[in-house]
Amino acid sequence: MQGVERAISRLVLTRAELTQGMFDATVSLTYNIATVALQRSTIRQRLMRGEYEGAAVIWWQFRRGGGRILPGLVKCRETERQLFCSDW
Repeated sequence: MQGVERAISRLVLTRAELTQGMFDATVSLTYNIATVALQRSTIRQRLMRGEYEGAAVIWWQFRRGGGRILPGLVKCRETERQLFCSDW
């Protein structure tokens, strides 16, 4: 997890301020999708522009595994999104 936290600090926090809930949700997402995926993601672009609501809206993009939408990932992404939005 520390590696993921450092990556988020390098990839996002240099340009955006995140609340603790936003940071925690982004760590969870990144741990699951990999740092490379976050680096190329629209979520990262929106975070860096301060478009937090826009980032939350597209959080669901990462709900697929093996090309299929997986119920477990849908639930996980929704939980992360709620955490992301919890302390605005």
